[in-house]
Amino acid sequence: MIKKIAVTAVLAAVSPALASDNFEIFGPGTQTCGQYLASSEHDQLLAEYWISGFFSGVSLAEPTQNQTGMHDATGGKGLTSVLKIIKAICQGEPQETLEEISGRVWVLVTRKNPQ
Repeated sequence: MIKKIAVTAVLAAVSPALASDNFEIFGPGTQTCGQYLASSEHDQLLAEYWISGFFSGVSLAEPTQNQTGMHDATGGKGLTSVLKIIKAICQGEPQETLEEISGRVWVLVTRKNPQ
């Protein structure tokens, strides 16, 4: 619950609409980490496309820029590194959804402090 509050607080700073619990998640973002990790290579790739879209969307909405002046929700780490981080967290938290973990990793890699 505390993790969700932290992510919600950060999202509120970016967009009040994103911070509400009143939005719909579509596609692979709704599956749990356990489902993602147990799925076929093809289905994992589809989930990773969803994660890519999540980070692309946050890059569009997020005002923080990387060293090259680009809006970058991966904090300059790149999508490959973000996917590795998500997979590692998912292994320890199989009950969490990909949407929840993606939001937390975004906060982690961009060093957002919701306080």
